[in-house]
Amino acid sequence: MDVVKTADWVIDLGPEGGDAGGRVVATGPPAEVAKNIKSHTGRFLKAYLKKSGRLKRPPSSSPGVAESTASFNAAGISDAITIKGAREHNLKDINLTVPHNQLVVLTGVSGSGKSTLAFDILFAEGQRRYLESLAPYVRQYMKILERPEVDLVTGLAPTVAIEQRTSYASRRSTVATLTEIYHYLRLLYSKLGVQHCPGCGRQLRAQTQAAIVDQIRRRYPRQAATVLAPKVFGRKGFHKEVIARALKKGITKARIDGKITVLKEGLALSRYHEHNIDLVIGRLPAKNLETLVDAALNEGNGSLVILDRRGNEDVFSIHGICPACGIGLESLDPRLFSFNSQQGACAQCSGLGTIGEAEDKDNAGTRICPRCSGSRLKPEALAVKVGHYGIWDLVQKPARDVYQTLKKLTFRPHENPVAEPIVAELLTRLALLNQLGLSYLSLARSGDTLSGGEAQRIRLAAQLGSNLTGVCYILDEPTIGLHARDNRILIDALKTLRDRGNTILVVEHDEESIRAADTIIDLGPGAGQDGGRVVAAANLRN
Repeated sequence: MDVVKTADWVIDLGPEGGDAGGRVVATGPPAEVAKNIKSHTGRFLKAYLKKSGRLKRPPSSSPGVAESTASFNAAGISDAITIKGAREHNLKDINLTVPHNQLVVLTGVSGSGKSTLAFDILFAEGQRRYLESLAPYVRQYMKILERPEVDLVTGLAPTVAIEQRTSYASRRSTVATLTEIYHYLRLLYSKLGVQHCPGCGRQLRAQTQAAIVDQIRRRYPRQAATVLAPKVFGRKGFHKEVIARALKKGITKARIDGKITVLKEGLALSRYHEHNIDLVIGRLPAKNLETLVDAALNEGNGSLVILDRRGNEDVFSIHGICPACGIGLESLDPRLFSFNSQQGACAQCSGLGTIGEAEDKDNAGTRICPRCSGSRLKPEALAVKVGHYGIWDLVQKPARDVYQTLKKLTFRPHENPVAEPIVAELLTRLALLNQLGLSYLSLARSGDTLSGGEAQRIRLAAQLGSNLTGVCYILDEPTIGLHARDNRILIDALKTLRDRGNTILVVEHDEESIRAADTIIDLGPGAGQDGGRVVAAANLRN
């Protein structure tokens, strides 16, 4: 309580532990929390604040020498990054102060040491400190950066570099994934999507348990088959509890990752691999089919799978089935819409959208996948609709068109609590792409086809959408490749990042960007060995 009573703000969770907890009991300054009679913390805090009863301090019996207690904030939190003795590359033992929460432009002739100061010292030192804070086990798998040639760097916030690199993203990345727009689309479609038949396109209809029993009787009158209940779908872990619960219910077999396996006490799967587990409920033909189907639907959360001897599968679900084809599909999951997951990726192109090997940087030698038509996804994912649009219908459009389409979507009243925050996040990120002059880009555009300027602005849009504060962003000539009309848009975006409580450090030659800076640091006076010195560091007027 000695710590709690000195806090600026207290959040008290409870009121008890375990299942009886998990609620916010009280929030506010310590004095306010102490007034809350429902808070256990408040009752103890009240006594501590009064210093009464057993908490009353006895008077000191020895005269001793009284020492002044230094305030924790006596030194104050640094309001600037301080660099002393920087000698990396051509820097001449420079000392420099870079103010926090400002737009700072590093300028000077080419070769004067701007990139060395920004990336080889500030960014590298920030990354090195972060990596050194990780556990030794994690660090052994990561490249630890060498300490730059500098005596001291203080006040350094977490650093994020946004460089101009044409090879930033791989073939698996798209504009939608790089900006995290695709993450929210996957969430929208998995929560509010309407499943349609991949074969005929009809909407799946909910059906009763009795209807499922009748269909199984018609399709498998005397055919031998296994009845499975889907339990785990593409999840990592040991899954000991799933196996233990199945054994308690008398289930002795399961199809684990495609193979029928006998279940045993203590059986555990590989922790770091994705697994699929379907419990074997029984076999067909069965004397009491109704009981078998009931047990399978209960275990499979409303779905069951019939597996014949040839390995063919039929899915039956109370959630939906095609009225014409009789095809049933499992419940929607965000991973179904991920082309980087085996649950959603097209089987022929493995989620790349193209087949064949790229012979050069222009991807010569590859062609559009004939099965998914470049969408990268399974037919089951492509058949899910939100407002008559499939996920591929949206991502193949330019960002500006997707923005307009999402604005026009309407949802039923009971869907609005789920839809509104997701759509709001999507519209915010799409608006950022439009503001940064990238509205022409298709969301399905592969990351390895972006130019250096486009890739840099894509990363900037992602950072603007993340709402981080207290970060030091370092950018490398972001105005390169921009039309003069778009310069002001970019500068406004950088100022938005700054106003959220971030430090923006830009290596730049553009005059408009230099004039917009809060602080200008000019390195030089020449290039190479004639540079590496701070010529000036002040605002534009000075």
